[in-house]
Amino acid sequence: MRRILFILLFLFTAKTFFAQDSLYYKNNIVYAEGLGNAGYGVYSLNYERKIKETNNGFITLRVGFAYNYNKNLFFPILINKVNNKHKKNHFEFGGGITTTLFKSASLDLAYTGPTANLMYRYQKPNGKFIFRAGWTPVLYLIDSDTLITIYFLLFPGISFGYAF
Repeated sequence: MRRILFILLFLFTAKTFFAQDSLYYKNNIVYAEGLGNAGYGVYSLNYERKIKETNNGFITLRVGFAYNYNKNLFFPILINKVNNKHKKNHFEFGGGITTTLFKSASLDLAYTGPTANLMYRYQKPNGKFIFRAGWTPVLYLIDSDTLITIYFLLFPGISFGYAF
């Protein structure tokens, strides 16, 4: 009987000692972001999928959609690295592209340019609530018939979302 109790106790404690990396973050997130990578869009709706676990975090792929009052459409696509896996407060950074469809009386233009993000991220392991805040630079090179105009815009971004 002692031997069985010893084995059960060993198995229980071994599971506790060796389960240090058992923190789990949900694979899918949907969130709304104010300003951010959508640039001139007032807000964007986004879907993010965890695609890889790393030693100190995870990597996600994000796609979004935004529409603003000028009838412009924005489609950000980014790959992000979320650091500090063993905590609820994270540093997130990433890069990608934003495709923009500008519509106006004098301009009908599609443009794809680089974008990035540097964000604080609040997400508990196994948690469902997500909060993000930070900076999202966007670079536009607008080529008209007579002139190339460069816009470097540094938008603040704030997001609230749900992980599942």
